[in-house]
Amino acid sequence: MGEQDGVTIQLLTGEAIWPDRINSRWPGAQFVARVRIDAGAASLPAAFGSVPPAAIWGVAVELPNGGGIGVPVSATTDRGESLQVLFDPDELLAGDPERVVMAARYWELPWRYVGALREAVASIGIEILDEEPRDDAVTTGS
Repeated sequence: MGEQDGVTIQLLTGEAIWPDRINSRWPGAQFVARVRIDAGAASLPAAFGSVPPAAIWGVAVELPNGGGIGVPVSATTDRGESLQVLFDPDELLAGDPERVVMAARYWELPWRYVGALREAVASIGIEILDEEPRDDAVTTGS
């Protein structure tokens, strides 16, 4: 039931994966892994309606005192390991669409997934620009 070796693991997606949100909601929560779940027939927020629903990526966190919410689901880490996590389908990709994409970039979720999120919000008129390339590592020869 969302437990791995007696520890409650919660899956978060969308804007809920920002570290400050995690810490304020569950003080003491610890990052476990980047994970994906089969979204199946889950209802996505309108801003992400064009995202292929085959897999939704998020962050799994260990909750210090239990208290997870949602239903138990099987998740796969970015290293291919299986986990049982709790997931609240009502929180699927929830939040401000731009911040959802930025949070996915922050956690370095798979680039194809982040790209699909960006394309989805671009289709509703929200353009998220790539970060400016850094040139501080460029040196010139003498």
